[in-house]
Amino acid sequence: MWMELKDKKPPFFAPWTDADEKKLMEMKKKDIKLDDTALGRLINVRKREQEAAFWSSSCKEREFFLKGLKIIHDVAEDLEGK
Repeated sequence: MWMELKDKKPPFFAPWTDADEKKLMEMKKKDIKLDDTALGRLINVRKREQEAAFWSSSCKEREFFLKGLKIIHDVAEDLEGK
C-alpha cells in the first residue's frame, strides 16, 4: 500500500479557522449519550441479537453461556472494588 501512495501528493486540507474552533466548542457543550450514536445503536442491536440467540439455544448451551456471564460479572465486580 505504501508503494502506491508514496509518490502521490497528500490530500488538501483547509486550514483550521476561528469559525471551525467556535463550531467545535459549541459541539463540545452538547450532552451526547452513547445511545444517540451509531456505536450505541450497534451495541443495542447486538444485545437484542444475544438475547434472541440465548432463547433459541439448548439448555446445555444456555448453562455454558450463563457460566461465562458469571465469570465476567465476578471480574467486573472485582475491578469496581465491590
